[in-house]
Amino acid sequence: MGEITDFVHLYIENSDILAVKTYEIARSLQNNIKKQAPYLQGRLKRSIRTDVRLTKKFSIITGYYDEGLAPHGDYVLFGTQPHEIRAKNAGALKTPYGLFKKVNHPGTKPNDFLGRGLLDTIAMYG
Repeated sequence: MGEITDFVHLYIENSDILAVKTYEIARSLQNNIKKQAPYLQGRLKRSIRTDVRLTKKFSIITGYYDEGLAPHGDYVLFGTQPHEIRAKNAGALKTPYGLFKKVNHPGTKPNDFLGRGLLDTIAMYG
């Protein structure tokens, strides 16, 4: 298992059915984050987890992805700047346009799948 550096919290207070609803909401949060996460090889979606902390007066649900299973998660979440990619072991990078020793990657836009999954869950139970 890897580190958890990026997450979302959902705080629920003073509910008569706190324990029952908390676990239902946690499942919804996990499913909503998975729906919002992009699918490349599926590692990011498979790494999404929820953690529940339950007391008599409140509960906290944390939604996150495991960086050990999806080390590229931060690049998806925060985006990347344009950068150069150079060939290492193979000596060339295979692209649809041929083989190259280096290519210029245009960068990627940030994708806040954690935040959108949280907002979807709040809308369901809001």
